[in-house]
This record gives sequence, structure tokens and C-alpha cells, in this order.
Amino acid sequence: MWPVDGVIAENGGLFLRRSSDGHRVERHYWHSPDSIEHVREQLKSIARVVERAAPQTQGADDQAFRLTSLAYRCTGTDVDQRIVDAL
Repeated sequence: MWPVDGVIAENGGLFLRRSSDGHRVERHYWHSPDSIEHVREQLKSIARVVERAAPQTQGADDQAFRLTSLAYRCTGTDVDQRIVDAL
């Protein structure tokens, strides 16, 4: 077990902490609970823009686990700049 009270994740989009009973993880989002689904749809829309601008784009290895952000694999090629330009 880590000796921490909580973790700020995904560039501040999410705060994780152990529940008071110690058996669960509580998630606290930057955005209000009623807007989370809207924010996720916005992220999907942004991802589609990036994928059109750079079809070779690959998500970061942990992208499947991200809840509030997008991350892409760095290629060391012009694809990286096309991702940045699309964003």
C-alpha cells in the first residue's frame, strides 16, 4: 500500500482516494457529475478530429484506462506534430 491519502490523475481531471472503509476507491471528477458524460462525448469528438488529421495516430498504452483525457503515443515523426496541430 502506498502511504498517500489520494492521487491527482489525468492532468487534474480526476482525484482518487481510498474510501473511509478502506475497501473501495472513490473517484472525484473536476467536472460535475451531471456533465461527465458530455465531457466524454467531447473527448471522443476531439479524438475523431485527431484521427482524421493523422490516421496513423495511436493512443498511448494507457488510453483505454483514461477517464478524462486523451494521450497519444509519441512516434518521433511528423505524425506527432500533426496530432499537436489537430489539438
